[in-house]
Amino acid sequence: MTFQNGDILFQDLGCGAVYDAINGVTRGYADAELNHCGIVRVSQDGVFVIEAISPRVHAVPIKVFLNRNVDNKNRPTVMIGRVTEDVYSLVPAAVEFCFARTGLMYDPLFMPGEANFYCSELIVEGFRVANGGNAVFPKNPMTFKSPDTGKILPFWIQYYSRFGVEVPEGVPGSNPGTLSLDPRIQIIDQLGSIRGAPIP
Repeated sequence: MTFQNGDILFQDLGCGAVYDAINGVTRGYADAELNHCGIVRVSQDGVFVIEAISPRVHAVPIKVFLNRNVDNKNRPTVMIGRVTEDVYSLVPAAVEFCFARTGLMYDPLFMPGEANFYCSELIVEGFRVANGGNAVFPKNPMTFKSPDTGKILPFWIQYYSRFGVEVPEGVPGSNPGTLSLDPRIQIIDQLGSIRGAPIP
């Protein structure tokens, strides 16, 4: 697989309380459980993925990103997205925006703002700035509710109580699953078995 500058990699990081809670309120392309994403930066030094993951925004060699979680056949649990031609000209500026934010702290509250970022927020904001301040990937009201019960998952109530804040239900934002469904992103490949998605 040849990666291009600006490819968006959607990842299933496997089991874990936060990841399971993210998957509990949203699904991605082909019903996949996608709970993390990063953007590819191709440079003279190699191919890297810029990602906002605890504790901060950083750029890692693509092999590090791909091997973070693998399926039982040792394949990365990753879907590869590529923006459509009508917005492809924005890729260089969007990637450089994200790269310039390396070192900023990760945002565990998933709240809007430019002081720190969570994974999908960084990418969405990068393309917005590259597009002259106009959204490319629109933000949607975030939900922390179970689609089955319509109630906020107990995990999220406990999670936000540790920070002393209310669950930001309805606050505009993004998440990897919703971003993978955006019509301006084409999923061009699935590298390994991802929970919920057809087996490649």
